[in-house]
Amino acid sequence: YYEEGQRLLDAGAIVVGKTNTSEFGHKNTTDNFVVGPTSTPFSIGHNAGGSSGGSAAAAAAGMVSIGLGSDGGGSIRVPAAACGVYGFKATFGRIPWTNRPNALGTLAPFTHKGPIARTVADAIAMVDVMGQPLSTDPFGPAAPHESLAKALQGNLKGLRVAFASTLCELVPSPEVDALVRTAVAAFAAEGAEVSDIGSAIPYHYTDIERIWSGLYDVFAADTARGLKGLGFDIDSEQRELLSPSFLVQVDRGMKMSAIAYQGYNHERTG
Repeated sequence: YYEEGQRLLDAGAIVVGKTNTSEFGHKNTTDNFVVGPTSTPFSIGHNAGGSSGGSAAAAAAGMVSIGLGSDGGGSIRVPAAACGVYGFKATFGRIPWTNRPNALGTLAPFTHKGPIARTVADAIAMVDVMGQPLSTDPFGPAAPHESLAKALQGNLKGLRVAFASTLCELVPSPEVDALVRTAVAAFAAEGAEVSDIGSAIPYHYTDIERIWSGLYDVFAADTARGLKGLGFDIDSEQRELLSPSFLVQVDRGMKMSAIAYQGYNHERTG
């Protein structure tokens, strides 16, 4: 995790160990050929979610107070929800983007680094430490951020909160819907101005899946290319060490034209 990890160490964080994740973060469950699946501590046998499921499970189980995650399509939010902890995908640019050798890759500006923690205060402390300017970040921030700690004080009066009762024509289960609406009522009771924005995104979910998959295919192919620099050749028998689902994405990405890739960017812009 590059500079943001070093900043946590400099602030006094103690590294306990490396937690489990899905292979190259390519799916929303934490499972791989190295150590297998990770369960949510609340229901052994049910997956912790992914891709940062190991961090969320470790925090939920009390093994650690905080854990690092990165989120492009839910890789912090999904495991945080599955494990009952707090996960925060910060606004892009809040936490420096320091990927190398390609600072413009890794699905930028989709993927954001962020905290997974057992308390909101701990999550905020992580963001305050990690989210300061860095000269090697091409996206900012350009100036120091004000601490988010004041969000822990006072009530929510005047805060505008939007929630989507459905998403891309997908309807939640009755249990999930009830939990969300309970949370919405709690925000309103604390003074927030809550608005139901309906389906929120004017796309059918199949289009979202198609666009996201196309963009991720190129990321997967670029990841496979980068592995060659580490002595792992995707075109050799080492290929069998990678999961079939990831290889499908790699192969599609290798065949995609630049204009097709840009077409997906045009679609998501619209």
